[in-house]
Amino acid sequence: MENVLEVTFPIEDVATFERSITTLRRTLANHPDSGDILNSFSSTLQEHPLLARNHRARSLRIKLQVAGEKGMSSATLFVQYNNLYCLGFMNQNQVCYELSNPEGWKLPAKYNAVPLDWGITYESILNVTDGEVEEKLDSLWLGKNFAADAVRELSCFSPDGDAASARQALAGLIVMVCESAKMNPLHKTIADGWNTGAGFTKRLMAYIGHWELISSALLDWKDESYGRWTMHPRLAEITGVRSPIDALNVIHLVRNFTVEERELLYKHIYESS
Repeated sequence: MENVLEVTFPIEDVATFERSITTLRRTLANHPDSGDILNSFSSTLQEHPLLARNHRARSLRIKLQVAGEKGMSSATLFVQYNNLYCLGFMNQNQVCYELSNPEGWKLPAKYNAVPLDWGITYESILNVTDGEVEEKLDSLWLGKNFAADAVRELSCFSPDGDAASARQALAGLIVMVCESAKMNPLHKTIADGWNTGAGFTKRLMAYIGHWELISSALLDWKDESYGRWTMHPRLAEITGVRSPIDALNVIHLVRNFTVEERELLYKHIYESS
């Protein structure tokens, strides 16, 4: 039976944002196979929990809430427990929407979700090309005001409404919540710009796009008893991650691939390009 966890994420001041990210991170780190990338390495570095490997064992709902003159508005993100990929969302009227139809990316049947066919990537959700994602996210000025407006937008979402505005709201919230939980530079950028709105950079986009590969490099390093560090030169150039310390400074939550999954990932990324 699926174990459903829910984290409440109020949109208030920056201190509340920080506490909510900490709660989300701890929730994701707490699973039967929990561990840390540094658990067999003597270090004073901060924690870097390994995510669960089995996304089917648990699912996570992140309930975003914002208060307003007309009362509380809420929207809930459905995310996979092992990678924080967003599969859909629920509006305030308990109507659920899924982003993609292929098997493996659908919400459980119990949600009776309405298909949107938006896809799960930023380019598909925002309906832009891959090269335009960074510019689009930069234009949103991600912070408290954006998050509050985005939650209100999704709280009353209907497919008959303004799809473009809802797509931007969802993409921005995924960055602010899911990517911030996964990676320290994203977390810091959003926190620093909470009251004014944060700009978005090419380097932040590179972190998002290569989180899985950086996680894999950390896992390989752990398997080598923290000796040899191996990373493709092109990946190091794109991300600026050239050492284990660089990787640990970027990543908080580590995608927990098996050795076989890592080999398939490398083959898909490097041999197909």
